[in-house]
Amino acid sequence: MYRMIFAAAAGAMLLWFASSQAGGLDGIYGPTPLTVQSAMPPFPTTGIADRRRPRSFPEQPPTTPHSIYDDYKFGLADNRCLLCHNFSVPAGTTEVTHAPRVSPSHLVLRDGKIASEITPGHRFCASCHVVQTEASPPVGNTFQETNRGPR
Repeated sequence: MYRMIFAAAAGAMLLWFASSQAGGLDGIYGPTPLTVQSAMPPFPTTGIADRRRPRSFPEQPPTTPHSIYDDYKFGLADNRCLLCHNFSVPAGTTEVTHAPRVSPSHLVLRDGKIASEITPGHRFCASCHVVQTEASPPVGNTFQETNRGPR
């Protein structure tokens, strides 16, 4: 019985302390309460399509230098990225689009065997590859890029 009373009192004190401390925090969205639906921020402008950005760490997926917000669909049956980046694009297309082909790692199945086409787990491109943007981070950052690995 005494344990229940002590636990309830400790819980009440913890809730009071947490609520009093959280009152001064604004968070990333500013002072807007959670119950108010705010307007969606505009999409940031995309980066320069003719220049690849350096990677920050080895094995980092390259960023996408063009917008994918208009009509890109990702799935097993429909993937607009593969129109330009697939291994089976017609000869001469790469010279026109400057689109690099997908990495051979996208052909490796979970059991280590090599497939003849892009594996199902690699058909959702936006899961790993993000669009290059000209945007400043919302919070401070002291990250230093490494000078090791492939670029």
